[in-house]
Amino acid sequence: MTAPLPAVSKAASIRGLLEKSKKQMALALPKHLSADRLLRVAMTSIQKNPKLLDCTQQSLLACVMTCAQLGLEPDQFLGQAYLVPFKDTKKGIVVCTLIPGYRGYIALARRSGEVKSVSAQVVYENDDFVLQYGIDEKLTHTPAEGDRGAAKGAYVIFKYKDG
Repeated sequence: MTAPLPAVSKAASIRGLLEKSKKQMALALPKHLSADRLLRVAMTSIQKNPKLLDCTQQSLLACVMTCAQLGLEPDQFLGQAYLVPFKDTKKGIVVCTLIPGYRGYIALARRSGEVKSVSAQVVYENDDFVLQYGIDEKLTHTPAEGDRGAAKGAYVIFKYKDG
């Protein structure tokens, strides 16, 4: 009988830890997200990035719990939140850090009930872009026709219900 591969046994161990914490996660989750879905998405993200398997289990669990509290899915394609491994050189360990994506921030803003609309745009080199600070702040952005050039920045506009 052959021994299980280290990555497979690490993934199984992490899955077991997350399954044990499922009831606590369910209590923290908003109505739009189930504990089963969050665990499935988290495990998929962990398995897609093998470096996450080297993270401490406590840091992985903490990040997934934070996702539960915020109601964000740690999926690179949705862009709501990212599980990112960082090496702590002082302690000699790898820890998982949760980094919310701009789509996650937009989702949180919309769920707050205070936001009327959200618009996120990328500004390219050939776009006509004016940003002016002061008493009469101004932002004007007209995308270039044809080749817009390389990306040089981005912005988000939140319009609140109260104006």
